[in-house]
Amino acid sequence: MQSPWQSRFLCLAATLVAALLFLAGCGGGSSTPAGTGTPTTIIVSPNVLSMNPGQVVQLTATLEDGAGNVLSNNVFTYAATGGVQVSNAGLVCAGTWDSLTTPVICTPAPGSPVGTGTVTVTSVGITTTVNASIHTRIARVTIATTAPGGGCNSQGETQQFTAQAFDTNNVDITKTIGAFTFSSSNTASVTVAATTDPATATATAVQPGGAFITASSNGVFSVPATFSSCQPLSIVLTPNTPVSLAAAGTQQLTATVTDIKGNPISTTNLALSYLTSSPGVATVGLTGLITAVGAGSTGVVASCSPPICNGGANANIPVYSNLVPVTVSGTSSTTVYVTGAHSTTIVPIPTSGTSSNTAGTAITIPQLNSVQPVINSFVMSHDGSKAFLGSDKELLVLTTATNTVAASSNAISGKVLAVSPDGSELIYADQSASPKTYVYDVGSDRFIQLTLTGVTTAAAFSADNLKAYLVSGGQIWAASAALSPPFIRQVTSTTTATDVTFLSQGSLGYVAGTTPGEVTAYATCDNSVVGSLNLTATPLKITSSFDSTRVYAVDNTQVDDITISSIGVATTGTPPNCPATVTQSSNTVALPGSITPNQLILTTDDKNLYITTPTNQLVHYDTTAHTTNTITLASGTAITTGGATLDGQNLYLGATGSNDVHRISVASGTGGTDSQQINPGLKDTSGNTVSPDFLVVQPK
Repeated sequence: MQSPWQSRFLCLAATLVAALLFLAGCGGGSSTPAGTGTPTTIIVSPNVLSMNPGQVVQLTATLEDGAGNVLSNNVFTYAATGGVQVSNAGLVCAGTWDSLTTPVICTPAPGSPVGTGTVTVTSVGITTTVNASIHTRIARVTIATTAPGGGCNSQGETQQFTAQAFDTNNVDITKTIGAFTFSSSNTASVTVAATTDPATATATAVQPGGAFITASSNGVFSVPATFSSCQPLSIVLTPNTPVSLAAAGTQQLTATVTDIKGNPISTTNLALSYLTSSPGVATVGLTGLITAVGAGSTGVVASCSPPICNGGANANIPVYSNLVPVTVSGTSSTTVYVTGAHSTTIVPIPTSGTSSNTAGTAITIPQLNSVQPVINSFVMSHDGSKAFLGSDKELLVLTTATNTVAASSNAISGKVLAVSPDGSELIYADQSASPKTYVYDVGSDRFIQLTLTGVTTAAAFSADNLKAYLVSGGQIWAASAALSPPFIRQVTSTTTATDVTFLSQGSLGYVAGTTPGEVTAYATCDNSVVGSLNLTATPLKITSSFDSTRVYAVDNTQVDDITISSIGVATTGTPPNCPATVTQSSNTVALPGSITPNQLILTTDDKNLYITTPTNQLVHYDTTAHTTNTITLASGTAITTGGATLDGQNLYLGATGSNDVHRISVASGTGGTDSQQINPGLKDTSGNTVSPDFLVVQPK
């Protein structure tokens, strides 16, 4: 599925391609391969003529077989009746040509009267007719409609549009110009078809969203009118109970969609997106079929998210279903990747097999302009296919299938803050004295600079890849390709925000420290505040559970455990499906001493929350018993970064001092033990040992 961010990047590329194709067509280049079937149809463009007296229009004719294939090397003959003449090459004159073989001057009829005419086009015994209307010059076109009850049309409902044309004296000349051309700006949501009345058309609601309906004649366009296909009020997935699968097992989900007028929306051809928080645990196909991949837990939701669903005029509101928890039995077999700020390599550590938990073959980090880049961040995509390294030179991309590293095409320094769930975009921030923040499109290898002036320190993407929340200078910003320019919008002018997370269910984003000592829930659909919790201290880090029932906020001395009892949608407002509603409460649990939280690592089963610190002390929070304890590493002076396997059985941490990787065997209650220390053998350009500053666990 192409994301809205990719659409923005590809727009320029599509424009360039179209320009090249146009230039190629102007020089007598090679034609498209022709069909070879029996001729059945002549296609003429334009297929209706609306002309001022003395106006000239070129007809283009093609011959097709019964399968719609274009046939080449055909000769067309043209003939005209009424108030028009047509040259031998299909050039139509609203009047009289000086020559039909080499036409130059088109002379309108005396007095330039209005009238009608026809042009017939013939080839190999097949004929088609184009009707022509000759009229005084159109000054303006209007379009009118009767708004439906409730402000929108349910699927299959129609709405009629009527056009009028006026000349420069504001005289209605509608009856003289023939058929109008009606168009929809969003045919995925709204189709428009001509009626027997040449001045009217019927629009039909197809999918949730909206469109601008425009009437035109002879190159004069009306001001667009709006047509709305009713948005979903709710999407309900069944089964709506937790699903347990073995590896390779499947479960079919069924979506029931109801619009804001209470009418059903057929899911046939409805562009729902099925989302999984951990594709390494389970994937979901376009029809809602869950397929188990590997051990662990994930949450599955369906969304109707623009631009592919509920896009267009007066729409662009994402709508999310209930979340279905999925658990896959078994154990993980994956790879841990580790590198250092000054390391020349990335070292893979397999977690199973004959060489499990030992350093594998080192992957070279390429020098950039003969200089070794200094790594500042290392983030893995949700599907584990790529990992992204920020540096002082430019962005580096690790492809895990080949274990190779390549640099992006732009020499932009920065830190990777977040990767979208589908792996197509990331937030990349320069945190220097002249900070800049970018959205990077992986597929096109392009950056979009966001108009932020502060230092961006945290970011998170919504589950449907539609939107990102950023903490920049303590302020909260929303970035989305679905927003109108300038592409980014301030959510709040606070200057105290510290961290942000989105629920995998999609409806809510949570921000830590919007005001001192507070956690705030924002609605993804419109960025409005839907709930806030006053805490005794300002959280520094925040994360959420796979099933969207818990949010964990951590400060220096405590964990604030937020329970989300329910997520719903508003039933009033415009539209009545935004914002979301939430019922929640919080429970505060003291930490075993004062700490500086660096990273929160939550196992996918939501049983164990780990808090790394800039010491050799790992803090554990048992989410079931609501207790905390400390795990002291067997060696090392400070924890760098880490990650957990999807099955929740092992946690891997980098450590300075001993310069090794620690495998924590996870156990509920105590959190586990430091079972193994692995030496990755990282070196700098001088051959000196460096610490494993950055570590990611491939999710699979």
